Amino acid sequence: MASIELVGMTGALRLVAPARIEAVVGQEINGFGDTVIDAVQVYPPELPNQRYRRTYALRGSWRKRRAGPTTMHIESMNVGYAPYVMGDRRQARIHQGRWNTDEQIARQYEPILQRRLIVAIGRTP
Repeated sequence: MASIELVGMTGALRLVAPARIEAVVGQEINGFGDTVIDAVQVYPPELPNQRYRRTYALRGSWRKRRAGPTTMHIESMNVGYAPYVMGDRRQARIHQGRWNTDEQIARQYEPILQRRLIVAIGRTP
């Protein structure tokens, strides 16, 4: 499971009236969850002479779940082998360097979300 948390956003969030935080953050983080799911669904090219036939079950298994006002979890549901393909701590050697891990994707996208939120907060009356 990848968790994207808005680290360092507490100062910016102080600029938003408490009643508006959910509207501003909620809208941005929910839309951004879809962006991250699009990223985790990308498969690397097959290996030369690969015998395994891809089922693409992992691609369709990703879901987003809000875990607090500034946290979004992106999770692979019902695919038991997901940690061995994209898990940061359990990724199998054959997948290392070919498949991005869930944490790599979270680290890559977190700054983008922070910038989007700063822009959205700036538009907030």
